[in-house]
Amino acid sequence: MICGVPKFLVGVFLIFLSVKALAQVPDADDFNMENFVEELVSVQDQDLNYEELYELLPQRYLNPINLNTASLDDLRNLGVLTERQASNLINYRKLYGEFLTVYELQVVPGMHQEVIVKLLPFITVSPVKLKEDLSLRQRIRRADKLWLLRGETTMEEKKGYATSDTTDTAQPASRYIGSPHKVYSRFRIKRPGDFSVGFTTEKDAGEPLRWRKNTAGHGMDFWSFHVALENKGRLKSLVLGDYTLRFGHGLILGSGFALGKGAEPVNAIAMNSTGIRPYTSTLESGFFRGAAATYSFKMGKERHALLVSPFYSVIRQDARLPADSLGEILENSFSSVLSSGLHRTENELQAKNKVSEQTAGMNVLFQTSRRNLRIGMNLLNTNYSASIEKSDKPYRRFEFHGNQNFIGGISGDYVWQNTRFFGEVARSRSGGWGSLAGITSNLDDWLAVAMLVRNYERDFHSFYGSSFSENAKNMNEKGIYWGIKAFPIKKIILTAYYDKFTFPWLKYRIDQPSDGYEYLLRLSYVPNQNTKFHFQFREEQKEENVSTEKLTGIPPAAFLVLPRVKRNYHLRLAHQATAAFRLKTTVQFSNFQLNGQSTSGYVIAQDAGFQKQKWKTDIRFALFDTDYPNRQYLYENDVLYAFSIPALQGQGIRTYLVMRYELTRSVSIWGKIARTQYVDKDEIGSGLEAIQGNHKTDVKIQLRIRL
Repeated sequence: MICGVPKFLVGVFLIFLSVKALAQVPDADDFNMENFVEELVSVQDQDLNYEELYELLPQRYLNPINLNTASLDDLRNLGVLTERQASNLINYRKLYGEFLTVYELQVVPGMHQEVIVKLLPFITVSPVKLKEDLSLRQRIRRADKLWLLRGETTMEEKKGYATSDTTDTAQPASRYIGSPHKVYSRFRIKRPGDFSVGFTTEKDAGEPLRWRKNTAGHGMDFWSFHVALENKGRLKSLVLGDYTLRFGHGLILGSGFALGKGAEPVNAIAMNSTGIRPYTSTLESGFFRGAAATYSFKMGKERHALLVSPFYSVIRQDARLPADSLGEILENSFSSVLSSGLHRTENELQAKNKVSEQTAGMNVLFQTSRRNLRIGMNLLNTNYSASIEKSDKPYRRFEFHGNQNFIGGISGDYVWQNTRFFGEVARSRSGGWGSLAGITSNLDDWLAVAMLVRNYERDFHSFYGSSFSENAKNMNEKGIYWGIKAFPIKKIILTAYYDKFTFPWLKYRIDQPSDGYEYLLRLSYVPNQNTKFHFQFREEQKEENVSTEKLTGIPPAAFLVLPRVKRNYHLRLAHQATAAFRLKTTVQFSNFQLNGQSTSGYVIAQDAGFQKQKWKTDIRFALFDTDYPNRQYLYENDVLYAFSIPALQGQGIRTYLVMRYELTRSVSIWGKIARTQYVDKDEIGSGLEAIQGNHKTDVKIQLRIRL
């Protein structure tokens, strides 16, 4: 009963009014991944690789969770719900039984329209079925089977592919060996909650497509594979092949994509453990290769759980080995692991798979039956076949050196009513400590707040850590963060954060300890299901070296450390004109100030989308005028499982067209053509990537077959 009314009558009433409800809650089939990513990652001023996120979202979309069986962890991992909203959903199900329709979410306490809109692509409602005793053949037959094949190229010739000059004996060694075409393929058989088998392979543009035994080449340059099992009695998961690990709050084991600061200032800071996941992307670093498993033990009458997750990995990493005065390669040391994964020239091929990385470790997690308390321990030991030796520059003094690193730590997570407390502390072999602690709380249905403090010492070394930080690495940083998300009145959403950080030791291009701050304010207005408007302002201040060459009374070779300030303004209006036609207008502007000088840049983009029956089309026309400090990053629609966030710099026009056509229910084809035309350049790019001329045209074609 709900307020004296039988549950089934409420369900019938909601279904009957579904047409009206659709005026407030759009259908999940209209999900636009780019719009969803823009909501999660609102700060677009870094050249980051979001491939892991673009891998995760389609998988969640194609395999939505059932609200009638979803656990608290499942709801948390969606990254959309606050702690209170997730708890309210579970409690509602306990009180009133199974959900009859997704529109029933509208009567769950604290479920705002904006939250439901974000949830719809990743959830479904179906009756809870008894576990079926299926044969292996039946399980494979019912599994999702996917094969992707993608090719892409740049139409204009780059310097690296130009015909070599035979009079220049040095030139052939510096040219690209392979063709200018990038080729990608993936095959996967997956039954959610049961098993997954698949491989991913890729050849980057410029890489050779041939058998090269001396460089471990096997046709395509990169291969990734996995075999995974789930929920086999006490064996919760097992992965053989390539995998990622995310335990605790990412201080030790946080491989994969982490959202960090953005338009979700409360939900994003408390990193949720996803445990062991098969690795399916094409980034050629940041993952493990070997075996990992999670085994569960029940404890006591309360049925608390102890989960033990051992793992082992051996992988070859790219590294450029130094040479002695006679040019002989020194096999016993290297400066760093190369993460680009590019093997286009003889020099890049010589760096391929030069160092072996052997990793072993374990996660032990205790959680109560209600899952409101978790205490975990993470252990990780890494050995390299050669020693890492950094340069003697002052800012590198406390960076890792040697061939073995051990790191161990403890994490905790406790939920009390509408408040979540979390934290993690770890110590590396060097003696350096890393720690973070935070709290998220729903003060009311319309207000959520968060706070996080962190301290990563200058000699703390965590190779696979990605916990909340300003630095790319979790080291040499202290900070405190506040976040807030509010629904002050209907149709209005306010989000904001402020982050104050310090760097106790020197950094690259900063010759003294420094500090800074960053804050963001975002206002969203959703008058109806067809229209959404938001305005965002962000300011960041950091310090960096500034040459004193033009300053009087100071030696020309000296440097001053001065603050630099960057302000970003972002305005977007999206409108669904009809069921088949949509429009979106985006305006971005930034201002950069350093040493009394100020520069600025902007981009204005108009998007249009059309979808009817088997066709879907997306078009963009963008004007930009910006310099390097103010380069503009703007998300683009792309083919499935691909991403595009070009850095617009200079003066010009950026246009693209993306089309998808469903040949049959099982076969779809995508195509994309994107062109950047400059008015202030006669050459694009530099080095072997240089293009003579003022335009660049990229083409992609992708085929998807669902068996």
